[in-house]
Amino acid sequence: MKPMTKLRASLALAGSILLGVDSARAQTITFDGANKNNGDNWNVATNWDTDTIPSGAVNVVIPANRQVTGNVSTTPSYTGNLTLQSGALLQSGYGDSNIGIHKVIGTAGSTTIYMGAGSRIAFRGSHTVAVPAIVLQGNAEITMGSSTAGGTDPVFGHGISGAYRLTLNGKSDCIATLSAANSFAELIATPQYGTAFDINATVAGSLGGNVTILANATNGTTGADLTVSAVNAMSDTALLLSMAPAASLPPSMPTTPSAPSSSTALNNWRVAIPTLPLGSTEAER
Repeated sequence: MKPMTKLRASLALAGSILLGVDSARAQTITFDGANKNNGDNWNVATNWDTDTIPSGAVNVVIPANRQVTGNVSTTPSYTGNLTLQSGALLQSGYGDSNIGIHKVIGTAGSTTIYMGAGSRIAFRGSHTVAVPAIVLQGNAEITMGSSTAGGTDPVFGHGISGAYRLTLNGKSDCIATLSAANSFAELIATPQYGTAFDINATVAGSLGGNVTILANATNGTTGADLTVSAVNAMSDTALLLSMAPAASLPPSMPTTPSAPSSSTALNNWRVAIPTLPLGSTEAER
């Protein structure tokens, strides 16, 4: 039996190596359209260096400072990786109400999204979207709603990693669900149009770094409601900053010299918090 076991193990290893080789050899398609006059349309073949719309096992690259807009529900799906270079903007859900339009971000479970410094993904439309794994290669942003269109509810079920800051920008009808362990440096929640949105942390490690919840810069109201429904969602060593006006957020915030009393709003405080009990919310801290 032992020789057979070794043979099976060898075959399994060989299969894994071949899968890795296939992934590495996937064709890369780079956007080369303009940033104006519909030149930013994802679904125009001539806007890509191969004159083909991304489809199947391909890797997609959006160059630095380019804008690309997905606005067709019949967008082909692809399973390779997506790279947004520094300053790149991908708009998903513009011009069509069908959830198929969000295929521009790849396929959750197979795609990895690499986000460069200053890059942004802007969602639009009343959909729940499964977001692929994200690797931060610089501070980046995800916007969950814009204009009068319905807000999008992204589900981050495949992890967010990278020693950088991810900003979630949302409005009242947006729900961001963190349903995988993450390892970002900091998560910043900032309100759009002055209305709070929801963030749900549902598994251990889902708040895998420091968390900053910004207030409405105009009236100081809470920018997001954070609900924790898992033990050890946040590390005992992680820090929470709640109700800080956006204008007061420095590039690197100092630790709090002393904690406020329980009756004091957490304005401009950075607070080391223990693991939250099941079902508790940020507002209850």
